[in-house]
Amino acid sequence: MQETLETTSLLSRKRVRVYLAPEGIAITQRQAFSAWERPRLVLFEEIQAVQPRQQGRRWAVELSLAQGPLTVAGLLESEALWLAGLIGEELGIRARRADPRFSQRVPVERVPEEIKALLLAGERETASVVDFLLIQAVHHQASDVHFDPFHTSLRVRFRIDGLLSDVAEIPANLHPRVLARLKVLAKLAVFRHDVPQEGRTVVESDSRTIDLRVSVLPTIHGEKAVVRLFDSSRAIFGLQELGMSEQTVARYADLIGRPQGTILLTGPANSGKTTTLYSTLSHLHQQRRNLSNIVTVEDPVEYDLQVISQTQINPALGLTFATGLRTVLRQDPEVIMVGEIRDAETAEIAVRAGLTGHLIFSTAHARSSAGVFARLVEMGVEPFLVASSVTGVMEQRLVRRVCPGCAAEYRPDADALQRAGMRAASGARFVHGTGCDRCGGSGYSGRTGIFALIVVDERIRDLVMAKARLATLEEAARRTSPGLLAEGRDKVAAGVTTVDELLRVAQPED
Repeated sequence: MQETLETTSLLSRKRVRVYLAPEGIAITQRQAFSAWERPRLVLFEEIQAVQPRQQGRRWAVELSLAQGPLTVAGLLESEALWLAGLIGEELGIRARRADPRFSQRVPVERVPEEIKALLLAGERETASVVDFLLIQAVHHQASDVHFDPFHTSLRVRFRIDGLLSDVAEIPANLHPRVLARLKVLAKLAVFRHDVPQEGRTVVESDSRTIDLRVSVLPTIHGEKAVVRLFDSSRAIFGLQELGMSEQTVARYADLIGRPQGTILLTGPANSGKTTTLYSTLSHLHQQRRNLSNIVTVEDPVEYDLQVISQTQINPALGLTFATGLRTVLRQDPEVIMVGEIRDAETAEIAVRAGLTGHLIFSTAHARSSAGVFARLVEMGVEPFLVASSVTGVMEQRLVRRVCPGCAAEYRPDADALQRAGMRAASGARFVHGTGCDRCGGSGYSGRTGIFALIVVDERIRDLVMAKARLATLEEAARRTSPGLLAEGRDKVAAGVTTVDELLRVAQPED
């Protein structure tokens, strides 16, 4: 539907146009054979109610304002219903913003009863339920919201601090309405139920703009949706704020301060690699200012850094990591970030670029930091190129922090201590969280990183050139890097996290 309406009555000598704007509606009119008058802007906050009604063969929309009614007449029925519906929806959104359920954090255990209260008004309040869940996800600092369909209900889960938690169950008969609302927000095809779809929208909360990525996938019980939340205000940290030890920060700062080379990050999904890369690029921009042309090729561009050139790949149009990287190399860059090395072509271009005066950053999937070398060779990159170009590899994980509001000392399980390479008599201050309202009873609040950085030396280069076994590479890497468990043990000893949490994310070394 268009965003401008114009009355079409042939019997009236007056014509009216209505323009829809983000802050309200602009109404302008003219008499026959005269120019359009200056528009009158009616703010949404001035409108108390809206009502479409039939007037003879035409329809009108009546607005109730504090200073009196205002009528827009001479519309088709479809136009009047659309205009009234759009204004009514905006008024509903503004009313919900004043509702504490939409402006304040509601404890997770109370979410189901709040949803029931919203639904008492009828099925049409399903849109309010979806909005409420998304706002609460923001308040609880969730990274993802899952809408999982089953035979009897639609289960909603939040991923908070890396773990999925059941939040609510919505009646199965409302599943289509929930998915329709998500599709409308993300500008997806509401009528398609048989194909995957992806879109995005934004939500405002506490003067922050949260970017929402919506992914819809058909399943045997209907469409499943996952909403990923990206808060740009929490995306960039200083290197010291990522969780690296002082020693690791110093070694990493030295690596990224070099004029060329390839630096790779590895770790599972949701381990903070993108945050580390963005924080690194922000650090380089601040350090070098006008000395560097920094460019990225990503899929997707998760945060707009505003200070560097960022490109999102589009394979359907031929813009892949490889083609994007090849083009970037012709645009006089000093620093290049490639979101992920997925194929042999991208790997070889990136590695060669690291040998020719460029500083390259990327991620690669491997079992460990030492395994990245073997992974590149398996992709078909010549060992001498890997050995010559790669200057550093960093493995990382995210561990949950003990909630400061309910921290208490405790004695960990002896077997867990042994697996983590620690002893109860080591002088460490072992703490855990007892659970409180602040952390939702989990005992944890927020996450921090643990890192294992390999700075490539002659020994490792020789082993890569010789295509040494992974176990040999890992043994050599341990001589240059304390490893994930070592950094994790320091955080346990400092009371930042717990032994159980460390063992959940970091595999004990053999």
